[in-house]
Amino acid sequence: MKVLFVDQFGKTVGRETLALAELINSDEVKVDTYLADTTELPSEKKYTVNIYYGFHGAYEGNIVNKTFNYLKSLKELTKFLKKNEYDIVHLQWFSLPWIEWLYVAMLKKKAKVVITVHDVIPFDNRFLEMKALNAIYKRADRLLLHTKEAADEFRKYYSATTPISIITKGFCYKPDYKRIEKETARKKLGIPNDVIVFLYYGTIRPSKGLDTLMSAISQAQDINSRIFLLAAGAFHRVDEDKYRKLADEVVKKGAKVDFGFVPYNMEKIYFSSADVLVLPYREGTQSGVVQVGLMYELPIIASDIYAMDDVAVEGVNALRFHAGNVKDLKQLILKMADDSNMLRKYSIASKEIGEKDFSLEVKAERVRNAYISVLN
Repeated sequence: MKVLFVDQFGKTVGRETLALAELINSDEVKVDTYLADTTELPSEKKYTVNIYYGFHGAYEGNIVNKTFNYLKSLKELTKFLKKNEYDIVHLQWFSLPWIEWLYVAMLKKKAKVVITVHDVIPFDNRFLEMKALNAIYKRADRLLLHTKEAADEFRKYYSATTPISIITKGFCYKPDYKRIEKETARKKLGIPNDVIVFLYYGTIRPSKGLDTLMSAISQAQDINSRIFLLAAGAFHRVDEDKYRKLADEVVKKGAKVDFGFVPYNMEKIYFSSADVLVLPYREGTQSGVVQVGLMYELPIIASDIYAMDDVAVEGVNALRFHAGNVKDLKQLILKMADDSNMLRKYSIASKEIGEKDFSLEVKAERVRNAYISVLN
């Protein structure tokens, strides 16, 4: 069996896709990967799966250029599939689902189609986007969802009756995440050693709640001057001026805020510098960032959206607050900053949760079984 595992377009880190592909790859299932040409790969890693590149310029320029380049990229992928025969094409992300349902229908003539549904309800859900996605999901041969809860939500919002496999929320391969000394990491970022660092990491969208966090941090700093915000991520459809103004205010009190794409080799610097990971999300069905936090064994503060229930467990490795509530978040930041025993206890618990409940090896086995089921 030959599978082409297609990663997302744009400037991303391909580590997770390649780690999963490596674990799936076997005598029974031969996996090739197809990545954007801007994908960053770990320089120290050697991969056994074949890596091909496409999606040239798919996220460059204005909206017209992006649309043109993305459609051109889909055409390039079609040419690649004509030259290289595969039994299954595994897709994960869709930028223009209003058009891509036609593309998936065309792919079906060449191979079986498997789709991982990362977010049942898309972030920044656009006009008729879910209807377009439903047309895509109907044409797939199998859908992969992370949890039973996500599958239940899927059936609530979509009419597609495509078979579903539950593959777990495992996202990170533990050997790929190695902490460095906190003092060394902070020196690289210019952060003092005597502060308590609260980290926000990842794309900046309205749904991610960074504005809530910056307001809460600013208020908490008026009470405890050792509280420090470390934030890094690229803007995505937000009022950038609003976030820059909030950042200017919190930086005056103690913060380092880096707006823009974070290179792969800087990720470990940010996470190794942190004492606490904060996930102030207003909505979402899963989070890769929180799993990275587990790999780096960080205590967590998270909003009360259900997607965080099994990764940020109240009183075990995390404190939870009502999404969007600045006052509640401020109180939890102060509580963690004042309790070093809690930080140690929650760090140990995050390590245990990451190792026990989010095994990428288990996920790989389930994805491989899903492939076999599709061909059978």
